[in-house]
Amino acid sequence: MGSMKLFVLLIVILLFVLWKKYQKRLEDLKAQGRDASSQPNANQAASSPAIRELLPCSVCGVHSDKTSLSLNANGQFVCDQHRHDLH
Repeated sequence: MGSMKLFVLLIVILLFVLWKKYQKRLEDLKAQGRDASSQPNANQAASSPAIRELLPCSVCGVHSDKTSLSLNANGQFVCDQHRHDLH
């Protein structure tokens, strides 16, 4: 019975340490000006320069940044390798 009490005590201590680390992480996030429960809204995400629209090449299907693709005669996006097929 003594080993069971020791096991439960170790579990409680482990849970307490994990909880304290979680609380510290929340405090660090709040100190950086970000609340852990807040998510950026759609307008913030769309205006962020780090987010780029990826589109597939209509020939090979490889996804590329929209700014690096070209339009072919059919109005489809193509990658650099298929740019010569723009007739």
